[in-house]
Amino acid sequence: MNNIYCTMPWQEIHINADGSYQTCGDQIKDFLHENAFRETYNVRNMTPEAWMRCQFQTQARLDKLNGVANPACAMCYTEEAAGKSSKRLREIEKFKVIPAAFKQSDLVYEPISYHLSLGNECNLACKMCNPLASSRIASELKQQCQYTGPVIENWTNDDALWNRTIDSMLANKNFKFLHIIGGEPLINRRLEPLLDQLIAAGKTDLKYVGFTTNATVYNQQIMEKLAQFSYVDVGVSIETADRLNDFIRKGSDTKTILANTEQFLQHRRPGRLAITIRTVPSALSVPSIDSLMQWCADRCADVMSNTLVSPEYMQMRHLPQDVKRRLIDRLNRWPYSEPAPEGAHSRDERYYKAHIDAELRAIVRQLELPNDVVKTEQLYDQLGRWGWLDDAEIRQHFVLE
Repeated sequence: MNNIYCTMPWQEIHINADGSYQTCGDQIKDFLHENAFRETYNVRNMTPEAWMRCQFQTQARLDKLNGVANPACAMCYTEEAAGKSSKRLREIEKFKVIPAAFKQSDLVYEPISYHLSLGNECNLACKMCNPLASSRIASELKQQCQYTGPVIENWTNDDALWNRTIDSMLANKNFKFLHIIGGEPLINRRLEPLLDQLIAAGKTDLKYVGFTTNATVYNQQIMEKLAQFSYVDVGVSIETADRLNDFIRKGSDTKTILANTEQFLQHRRPGRLAITIRTVPSALSVPSIDSLMQWCADRCADVMSNTLVSPEYMQMRHLPQDVKRRLIDRLNRWPYSEPAPEGAHSRDERYYKAHIDAELRAIVRQLELPNDVVKTEQLYDQLGRWGWLDDAEIRQHFVLE
């Protein structure tokens, strides 16, 4: 099978905060600004079953089978080129083998996975995020006259639409995986009732239930409900373990984030409930990302990243060459260990140190790529507009004095 092939167009239904469908949650979202697409392929106008059978998804399957690369899949291509795992590889890994029934004449497949955004309500304005995933960003950009869309994007506010969609999911006999995103799920009114519905419907035996949180809040009651499921993964989004994180994830207090993460880590149960540190390596975070990796290694905490691809000027490769050389020298002194055994599952938290090492090796490979001086200028112009270079503690990450 070709190295473009991916199971996502067959296996998953992805619904964004505004109700629009998407083939994969890790695809670059530039096309979401095309209103015609968002309105046409939307849960308001099309059932999940119809989405899986529509021409757009049919073509996505054909392209995967025929090895046609999709620019929207750049995140996976970039990560694999750097020698690290990608969502494409992790999704294929779920099934171990490519189903024999997958052939060009078999372009319809019943989904087994749901990737649901419960809305864009969020209390942070992360520098690499967008209005569709953060109401705070939408509000700030609207005040600056840089955004004309709604501040709140939430298809789940329509009770009838929500109930219809969840009923369809619960009735799907193939339903095995659920990942919940936002916005920030822990401040969303739908998260806890959804868990209650799953428990009441006898769906505690799902192979995977997960959500990603910014850890600005901690909810003991939700964690107790999650403990009833066969396998749960709570992803905690954080970029560094020092003050730089507050600048990247605007509105956060890193000390609070780390304290809440410590509470999440207390719920770990091997093979049942995992806490995974989720980070987005970029030009903004890699100058201090080893602080987070060390924090995780000290706590035996597993790490999984999604390398930033867009906006392009924020890619780590576009840091100045002298800054990159300093980072490469420092990361090369990291106490690397042996890789995980061949065939080990990428989500097996027993190999947390191997996963951390693999992430850092991939970052080094990205830093070794040449920068585009135009993109570097664009990056530093942005740092200047944000005021980062006026703060001595932050400036030292990006400028060699």
